[in-house]
Amino acid sequence: MALTQPLKEYAYNNIKEKILSCEYYPNMILSEDMLCTDLNISRTPVRDALSRLSQDNLVIIVPKKGIFVQGITLNEMKNIYDVRIIMEPQIILNYGMNADMATLRKFHEEFRQFDVDEASPIMFTKLDSDFHRFIFAMAQNTYFNQLYTNISNQNFRISVISGCELGKRRHDSMDEHIQIIESITKQDLESAAKLMESHITKARQCKLELLLSSNSFSDKLSLN
Repeated sequence: MALTQPLKEYAYNNIKEKILSCEYYPNMILSEDMLCTDLNISRTPVRDALSRLSQDNLVIIVPKKGIFVQGITLNEMKNIYDVRIIMEPQIILNYGMNADMATLRKFHEEFRQFDVDEASPIMFTKLDSDFHRFIFAMAQNTYFNQLYTNISNQNFRISVISGCELGKRRHDSMDEHIQIIESITKQDLESAAKLMESHITKARQCKLELLLSSNSFSDKLSLN
């Protein structure tokens, strides 16, 4: 196995990717033996990776009981969207003038060309997450960036779990992103903020409705 990064980084990045992509799904029981076999590496880098992932709130290590992928609760999902609905429109209003226009144009082109029907939930979620991270970064505030990092892992997993079932909502989401970008580009920040609030509200509502109607989605979340 040829690696271009230290084993502990390789272990951390690969286990994290499997958790975010929900290959290792919420509440799944992990073991060091399983992870060593999956990654074809020894225990030491796996243990180091698990320690870091515990700090990231992506795994729970319970002495003498086991290692569990961090679950996702309904209340947590609501809280994440509450934060986003408050923060992202306000960041646009107050810091939209700082937006890097070249990056905005790049996102605009990516959203226009994105094949929603052919793309996997992970590809869709990655582009969506990158765009919303860009919105937080417009504030040029370390604490805002840290806040987004704190919620983005759970938000990413929620979107991956639900992504294959969202249907028309995925198309609508692409259109909404484009409208937000065009308003920021014109520096019509009030319109962009309202569009962002509507976009996040619709995403939250769609996932809550899906949770109530789909066993395959709700089985992966804890209803408390």
